[in-house]
Order: sequence, then C-alpha cells, then structure tokens
Amino acid sequence: MADTLDRLGKLIVGDAGRDAVHIAVAPVTAAHVLRPGDRVGFVGNMQTEVGRTDTNPIGIVDPYLREAVQVGQRFYVCLFPQTISSLRHVWSHPSFPEEVGQVVRDASVSEEWLRGFFDSHNCPDYDTMMRIIEHGDYKPDGNYSGGRVDDDYFLIRGTSAYGEIPAEFWVHAEIVLGHPLLSKPTSFTCSC
Repeated sequence: MADTLDRLGKLIVGDAGRDAVHIAVAPVTAAHVLRPGDRVGFVGNMQTEVGRTDTNPIGIVDPYLREAVQVGQRFYVCLFPQTISSLRHVWSHPSFPEEVGQVVRDASVSEEWLRGFFDSHNCPDYDTMMRIIEHGDYKPDGNYSGGRVDDDYFLIRGTSAYGEIPAEFWVHAEIVLGHPLLSKPTSFTCSC
C-alpha cells in the first residue's frame, strides 16, 4: 500500500497491480463555488473555509461529488497523499488543529490512564510527573531530580523513563491540568 500511495498523483510507470489506500479527509466549508477535484487551500485564518488555489493547496474537493459545491456548503476535502503526519482513525496534518477523538473528558479517567502510563514506563510518582508537565522544568531539591519538558523530549532526571509518548498522553495531561500545554514531545530521554 505504501508504494501505491507514493504513486498517487503521478502517472504509472512500469507494472502496477490493484491496491487499496487510506485517504485522509476533513470536513470544510466552501468559500466560493468549487468543482469536484479542484485543488483547494484555506482562506482566512479560521482553517474551516477553503477556496481554489495553486499556491498552498492542502488537497482536492471530494472527486466523487456529482455537482459543484456552493458557497457555504460543507464537504470533505481529500488531503494530498503523504502529507498527514500520523494515521490511526484520527489523523494529524499540519494545516489542521489536533482533534481529541473519542477520549472521555473526565479528569478521574485521565488521571487513572496517566498513572498506568507512568507505572509502565519507569517514571517517578504521579505527583512529580504532573509537576514536571505543568511547570515545564521542575527541580524539587534544586539538584538532580525532577525533569524538563521541551518541544523535543521529556527529560526525567535520576530515572530511566523510556519509550515513545503517544498523542493521547498529552490529551489526558491537558484534561487533568485543565489547560492546553505548549510543549508535547513524542519521547522520553534520560539525563545520562
């Protein structure tokens, strides 16, 4: 499938067989009349209305529509292949804000999820971890403990926390803290 997805939007050279691919779609609103297959991009700064463009297109108007899309009508834009940054039923794309998906916004459920995550990744206790997340840099004794969160890594001092940090982790952390976080690294690093 990855080979076929790399070839979409290009003419086939050589042999090719049947395949099936995932295409990321997003609901948007037409800023002006659009035809199926038109290349579109966001207009304005709300990231909800799209219009025809050749300079910064993010995808095409649903090519399976049988009629033009009128101003103000909602439709699916099919995002260009190889532009989304992850794919798991809910996708990520740099032109769209992150979507929570089906996570229940209950602080007690999120706290329980985080405690389980910390326990399975050799992290310090829940309270220490949440202080590090909330403050970005936390040194309880001013020396070699606590940790730091930046755009690239989640550093835990004095322990060997390991592994990748899924996007769901940050959703739960924001629910528990009650506010959005600026830095959401995707992996732990040690202080060695």
